[in-house]
Amino acid sequence: MGGGDSVETRAKYSDTTMALQTGISDDMCMAVSQDSPYGGDVSGTSGTVGSSYSGINAEIKSSATTILGSYDVADNVTVYGGLKSQSVSATVANPLVNGYTLTTNTDSSMGYLIGAAIQKPEIAMRVALTYHAKIKHDIPAIEAFGASAYPSAPLSLYTPEAFNLDFQTGVAANTLLFGSVRFAKWKQFIVSPTIYV
Repeated sequence: MGGGDSVETRAKYSDTTMALQTGISDDMCMAVSQDSPYGGDVSGTSGTVGSSYSGINAEIKSSATTILGSYDVADNVTVYGGLKSQSVSATVANPLVNGYTLTTNTDSSMGYLIGAAIQKPEIAMRVALTYHAKIKHDIPAIEAFGASAYPSAPLSLYTPEAFNLDFQTGVAANTLLFGSVRFAKWKQFIVSPTIYV
């Protein structure tokens, strides 16, 4: 913004992951996980131009259930893959644009993930690379300006494809070094409500 204007915002987002894994045989495992892969809760409070930014907010919620299978193709190599059922919903309010609001239902769509891991148990080393496919959602939405509501075309968006690199290794007795890197193609995540645009 120009003229020295600024906007204060507060943002909050938490993610809880739960998983259950069980062995089927010496070489195969199955797992089920539940998480919130995408989300956010951002609210404008005020700026140097006054308190007119109060009430601007956006919230995105998601939930995903993944069923995963893995197979040890060699002593130190595992491949895995599975299906993901993902749900997304959103609400937006921008009182600066004629009291604009956007409310969506929850849309569920299917996706998949695949990956491979290399491990060396004697030094507690494991490196895994996972690919998460993008998932398309067509979410029923209602846009409104003040008291006038307009059912719009479904809000179409993709949650982006992503790569996860997870690693760990033992560095000393009773000491483990671990980390994770995620790359997501956020250019695929474009939200364009029909009437607002």
